[in-house]
Amino acid sequence: MFAVAAGATLTYVWVGFGQTPDQGSAGPVNLAGHVVLAVAAAAFLYVAGKRVRLGSGSAG
Repeated sequence: MFAVAAGATLTYVWVGFGQTPDQGSAGPVNLAGHVVLAVAAAAFLYVAGKRVRLGSGSAG
């Protein structure tokens, strides 16, 4: 289940780089936002992956 969630999260991040914003321009602020989201998602998945491997992420 973790692999499915991780794949969906990384796909969401990856597709975001190809999207143009609905309002405003696709300048450096937009790119910086994508990079921040990608780094945060990678850090979240890293921590979650470690917890799953250690067994502390199990529900019960």
